[in-house]
Order: sequence, then C-alpha cells, then structure tokens
Amino acid sequence: MREALTIGRPGRAAALLLLLALAGCAAQSAPVAPPAAIRFPIFYATNRGASGAEDSAEGFGAEPGALSYGRAEISIPVDHQVGEIESSSSWGIASAAASEGDFGVASTASLAPPDFLAGIAEQGRRTGDGSVLVFIHGYNNSFLDALKRTAQLAADLDWQGTAVVFSWPSRGALLGFNGDRANAEASAAPLRVFLGMLANRADAGRIDIVAHSMGARVLLLALAGFENPRRPFDQIAMAALEMSRDEFIALAPRAAAAAGRVTLYASSSDRPLQVIAEIAGDAPAGDANAGLILVPGIDSIDATAADGDLLGHSYYADSRAVLADLHQLLTHDLPPDQRFGLRARTVEGGRYWELKP
Repeated sequence: MREALTIGRPGRAAALLLLLALAGCAAQSAPVAPPAAIRFPIFYATNRGASGAEDSAEGFGAEPGALSYGRAEISIPVDHQVGEIESSSSWGIASAAASEGDFGVASTASLAPPDFLAGIAEQGRRTGDGSVLVFIHGYNNSFLDALKRTAQLAADLDWQGTAVVFSWPSRGALLGFNGDRANAEASAAPLRVFLGMLANRADAGRIDIVAHSMGARVLLLALAGFENPRRPFDQIAMAALEMSRDEFIALAPRAAAAAGRVTLYASSSDRPLQVIAEIAGDAPAGDANAGLILVPGIDSIDATAADGDLLGHSYYADSRAVLADLHQLLTHDLPPDQRFGLRARTVEGGRYWELKP
C-alpha cells in the first residue's frame, strides 16, 4: 500500500539543503521547488440531476436525473496520510476549492457513453492495467464527497487500474436519511444499466466493486435484476451494509452468482447502524452485534477491531487494517485464509473471519 511521507515539506527542504552544503555546492545550486500535488483521474457515472451550480465539480445535486458520465481529476496532497481526506475547510465540510494541502477537484468533463468507455480503455493502455474499480458511496454523500472518497480509496489501495464512482442522488445531509433511502432504491435500475455497459464493453478487463452502507443496498438491488449469464465481476466487497438481515439473505445468492468472490464486512462498533437497529427493531446486515451473517458464497469479516473515526461507520476507507485487507483482496485475489491480518472463527453454522486488533 502507498504509505504517507513521514517527513514534512520543511523537513525535506532542510535535509536537502544540508546535503548540498556538505557536498560544497549549496551556493551554486538552484532552489528545489516542492513537488506538485498528485493528479488522480476518476471516471464517474451518476443518476443525479444537474444542480445548476457554476462550479462543475458541484454540478450534480440531490435530485434524481438521467444517467450521465464523465471524468474528473482529483488533486491529492503529496503528504497525504493513508485513510484521510485532507481538508482545511471548517468542520471538514467539502469544498471544490482546496488549498495546497487539501484534496481538491482539478477538473471535470462530461462524456458521452462511447467516449466514457473509450476513456477507460485509454486509461488502461496508459497504465498497462485494464482492471476497473467501481466505488458506490453510502448515505450523506454529495457528488463532490463521492469523487474525493473514490480518489482516496484508489490511492490508498495503490490501485493500478482505472477508478470509477457511481454516484446516486444522496442529499449529503445528516437529516436526509429517508430521502436518501428512497433515492437509493430508485437508483438500482440506473446502476444496473451502467454495470451492464461496463461489463459488456469490447475490451473488458476485470471489474471489482466496493460498496458502502446504503450504496450496498443500491448494488444488491441492481444485481437482483442483473441478467448476465456469466460472472461479470471479479470481487464485490460491501462494508457497513444498511439493509435488514433478511433482505440481505434473500438477495445474497444473486450477488454471489455475479462475482468470483463476495465479501461482507460488519462491525459491532458501527454506531449509525446501532441507531438504525434501535429504531427498526432489527439489526442491519452490517451490524455484527447480532452475530455475523453466514451465507453460502459470501465471506463474512468481523471488522470490529478496525481503527477509524468515532462513529465506526467508515472503517472501510479510514482504517489501515481494513484498507490492507482490501488491498490483498482486490489486488492479489487472496481468499480470507491467505490474507494476513485475519483469523478464522468457527461457529455453529459455519465459519467467518475476524480482523486482528
């Protein structure tokens, strides 16, 4: 995995000047400019409607719209820390405008479907890796949030192929849960169209999917109606799934039939899912307090030991341990019994794996 630089910019500059001085050539050398931020290309598909915002990075809003495609370039700070989306904005509120040490959107461009697919193919030729990673975000995410999170995941997973985000019309607001759920369920059909287009392209390489929280609901509902006779996807990983256990068990066979391997991460420290459990009277599939769900064809991972934010809901992207496990899964296709950081637990009804503390 890509590790963060441990020496800050002032420290690196001072060390360089010291080396030059010791070599007797500091006075004759031109000043060394600090490295520029890393530009990370992200392709996007979205069924968000246009927001009317002048800034193209915020051009998609919270209302459903026609399926559209494009490409963005995300600026990642050179001293990026694994698991972080650096921001100097007040209270961490996302903004397209970013300082040198922030994640920012350098550019966006809308693309017609043929140009979108051609862009993915060109990116694969450029990198020498035709694999595609599709990320589907969860509740309370704006379009801008989704772009930045996809870039952070791709960077921290050291993804060598093409990164794509499917951004459904979440309201990006804490109090927008019910509206988000309605929009999530309505987004299953557009996601199905997009995934079908991606899977059936002429030069299709491997396709891996990572879905978080309510985004996993969108994915499972999309796969329930996916009519592709072969297994179009390689890895599907879902974390903090916001869906009842019974709903998941009913939909799991279709997901297992669509991928070479399906992985479900759950945690007993996921506070938002605990609140949902209290309100609904039923623990969501991503809440491990009621035990891990054991379904044929699905690898269940107890991620309770993951480090991360105080809410314990975004561990898939801000925990080094989970990112390391995802890296082994997505990059090396390793089953759970061959991935370091996991240990097997055998219970009545089957076996699951536990993230080591």
